[in-house]
Amino acid sequence: MQDRDGLDWDNALDRAYRVAFGVLRDAEGARDVAQQACAKALVNLESFQRRCPFPHWVRSIAFHLALDEVRKQRPWDGDPDELAGGENPEHAAASQESASALHRCLARLTEHQRIIFLAKHLDQMKGAEIAAEMNTAEGTVWATLNQSAKKLRECLDRYGIAPGRLQ
Repeated sequence: MQDRDGLDWDNALDRAYRVAFGVLRDAEGARDVAQQACAKALVNLESFQRRCPFPHWVRSIAFHLALDEVRKQRPWDGDPDELAGGENPEHAAASQESASALHRCLARLTEHQRIIFLAKHLDQMKGAEIAAEMNTAEGTVWATLNQSAKKLRECLDRYGIAPGRLQ
């Protein structure tokens, strides 16, 4: 439902929850992060410049809040003795290294590339849906996805992360 300013808060909350759940894998934590993202968006509404759809902006806020939450829950100082919960510390360290590299590589994408990439791969949106929401041509969406994937592959290669390690 859109408010008088044309902002779709329900869709924004839903997208914020989905991205937070994708990062946290915890329903209660994801609800908290989604609500925090909407509250932060409301407080900072004057900074919303409408360069992207409102739900994407809120989802981006939620994504960063969820990453902050992960960092608080599982601080990583490089000491293998402090790895939590895994029977295989080498596997846990490799997973943490891969996740850190992926986050750094995602940060190197432009905001536009990151929004489209996350809409496709995290929100599971179709190209036509992304194009409609971003008010752009579907071909532009696919071109942006290809550019984003190429940049991510190149960045992950520099960190020595093979695509199979991200699964």
